[in-house]
Amino acid sequence: MWRINSPTCITMSVLKQFKLDQEYATIMQNHPFGIALYRPLRSSTFKPGAVGYFDDFGSWNPICHLEDNELILDKGLSPIEDSLEKAPPEEGIIWGPKTSGDTKATKIEVSAGVYVDVR
Repeated sequence: MWRINSPTCITMSVLKQFKLDQEYATIMQNHPFGIALYRPLRSSTFKPGAVGYFDDFGSWNPICHLEDNELILDKGLSPIEDSLEKAPPEEGIIWGPKTSGDTKATKIEVSAGVYVDVR
């Protein structure tokens, strides 16, 4: 185990945990619907028009939403002039499990007998 001798002690297992989001996105890049998130976010926070960034720990940090002109002005930014146009919902999409290209499955069957002595 690797440790840094400082007031804050960080182990390799903790550092690796912070990179799981990046590794997950890389592994899941083969599915055709964009980049997968390791930690799901609420749709009320992370939706089209949301402006923010992912920090070094993989956490989403919202800045504002493009449809909230008051919040945009409060942040010292300029609101967009045009209204956002949303695409119509697509029909016939079949959502199934999203797996990486390297996913493997092994089926294991086990049976056992148990002897119970009831005296």
